[in-house]
Amino acid sequence: MNKLIYLMLLPVVLGESYERKEFVQKFTFHNIPATFDEANQICKQEGGNLAVVTSREAENEMLALWKRSGPVVNPTQGLNAQAFIGIQLTSKGWQTYFGENPPYFNWSSTWCGHQQPDNPAMQKCGSLLKQGGMDDVECHYKLAFFCENWKVQNTDRHNLSNKCSTYD
Repeated sequence: MNKLIYLMLLPVVLGESYERKEFVQKFTFHNIPATFDEANQICKQEGGNLAVVTSREAENEMLALWKRSGPVVNPTQGLNAQAFIGIQLTSKGWQTYFGENPPYFNWSSTWCGHQQPDNPAMQKCGSLLKQGGMDDVECHYKLAFFCENWKVQNTDRHNLSNKCSTYD
């Protein structure tokens, strides 16, 4: 207990400050198709990764960005209504590029007339559908894709210095 109190008081005693940083997921949409691996490399060159859909709000933000973007140019088999996202099917199930379970799924129940994902033997990469929802797709296809970067937003700085006044 005493150690905890000392650690809590340490910044005050030393007169230091701290910053509170919030990290916000920012998306970019690429309408020039690439394979899953090529798309991931492009995202890494931009300082990010293929985007992982983390919530309904993130999905809606990505779809709105897509709708504001130009048309997808010459995708595999004319698949201009789906874009790669940062999940892949592994022996442990669907995982992000960090090897974690994705925090959010919204598999389409209507894409191609049935529930997705529907072909785990061939389709091992995740995609977001322009209509909303997710699909499994072959990783070698060239599709549009989303990248994500995490940006700092709303930084608050707090000074914890112990300012003492002396009185005569």
